[in-house]
Amino acid sequence: MLSITLPLPPSANRIWRVARGRIHRSVEYLDWIETATRIIRDDGIEPNAVSGRYWLSLAIPFGDRADADNRLKATSDLLVKLKLVPDDRYMDAAYVRRVQSITSGLCRVTAAAISEPRAAAPGGRRPEVPPVLSLLAGGMEAAPS
Repeated sequence: MLSITLPLPPSANRIWRVARGRIHRSVEYLDWIETATRIIRDDGIEPNAVSGRYWLSLAIPFGDRADADNRLKATSDLLVKLKLVPDDRYMDAAYVRRVQSITSGLCRVTAAAISEPRAAAPGGRRPEVPPVLSLLAGGMEAAPS
């Protein structure tokens, strides 16, 4: 499992810019990548912190005006680039929530492996629900285990 507080990523609408007819990554995005990478490395998070199929959650400040889902792309791409999680095609669930306890300008990123759902568990019980889905009823203050 991976859980870390990072600077709030730029909105997906602000990742790319056009100048002189060419598309390039924005200075804001490049600065965020550099800062977030340093924080992750300083925290000692090792590559392959999460393996296999996984879920990703992002807690953003309650007052953030950007579309909540637009904050997810930059975060996911950075985790993949740093090889902390597998390629995002293996991300089975993603969850973004505005949270009062998150300081403006920051976000809380959590990712964890999930097991493959089974058609029926032993004894006819229901399949395991990915932990991120249990956050829908609760809150993001308590990270799933």
